Amino acid sequence: MSDRKILELVIVLSVLVFGVTGLTVWLRSVFREMREEVKKRFRRKKILRRHNFAGFFGLESLGHSQVRGNGILVLGEDELYFAKALPRRETVIPLASITDVSNPRSHLGKSNVVKLLRVEFKIQSKQDAAAFAVDDVEAWTAAVEDARERARCGAN
Repeated sequence: MSDRKILELVIVLSVLVFGVTGLTVWLRSVFREMREEVKKRFRRKKILRRHNFAGFFGLESLGHSQVRGNGILVLGEDELYFAKALPRRETVIPLASITDVSNPRSHLGKSNVVKLLRVEFKIQSKQDAAAFAVDDVEAWTAAVEDARERARCGAN
């Protein structure tokens, strides 16, 4: 291999390493900011479960063209809250509005190797659903169902 080819290879690899490093640092700062925002939002509320890198599979009402995203999923005493990192978006699902919780392997045509946490809900007579990839789907499912029952009992 010629010296020129070796130099080109070193330059390309250096650019890749610096690019990936820069992207990693930037993403960590985005998630750090999000964790602080979530901390402020829930400072006076009890957090029942939290996953700092949940995968979002979209809202059914927005259709198949949505892009998946990662963010922070929080189960509070009265809501299931998701803060998506990129683009920055919040999804708030009041627990009393949840009509069903299930664990399919796909949502909106997007499949996953492991089961998802899928939550169906009805807000202002409009049915919708959202799905998330979480660390312990069985524990999340049980926690959401328990919290939903407590929210419904408290709402009556």
